[in-house]
Amino acid sequence: MGWLKGFDRKIFDFTLRFSQESFLHKCMRFVSRSGDLGMIWLFTCFVLMCFRPYRRIVELCLITLLFTTLLGEGILKHIFRRQRPFVTHGPVKMGIPAPTSFSFPSGHTASSIACARILAMVSPWMALCAFCYAGLMGFSRVYLKAHYVTDVVAGGIIGLACAGAVRWFFR
Repeated sequence: MGWLKGFDRKIFDFTLRFSQESFLHKCMRFVSRSGDLGMIWLFTCFVLMCFRPYRRIVELCLITLLFTTLLGEGILKHIFRRQRPFVTHGPVKMGIPAPTSFSFPSGHTASSIACARILAMVSPWMALCAFCYAGLMGFSRVYLKAHYVTDVVAGGIIGLACAGAVRWFFR
């Protein structure tokens, strides 16, 4: 387990090298903020709701988003109670408002991967777009020092599992 913490720390230290004034930093801040409260996915659902054939997908996406949030934010974060990297290794200027919840698992990543898996049912094009954005979401959370890499990986696994469970339950 010590090697995993060491790995997380090395990635965190690496992120300290990047300028907060760079174009990449501004892009990562935008991506990360778009995931606050699942807003990007709620907006996507709102747009898809305008098209009758996608209403079932929207329902599944909203149920998945709720399930993922309840599991990750409501249960797992309070079980593991892992401090965020900017707290443990801080003080560090992040460029986004400092999250107040625990770090493990990444809720932004879990909800993004979960919604991407549901939206992948629409078309291969939608799958590509949604998973690319979900990947960027996870990367942004590490880049901005809000999460360790292992938080993001766990969030992705939880998101896949929650979406799979919802798809199975509502098939």
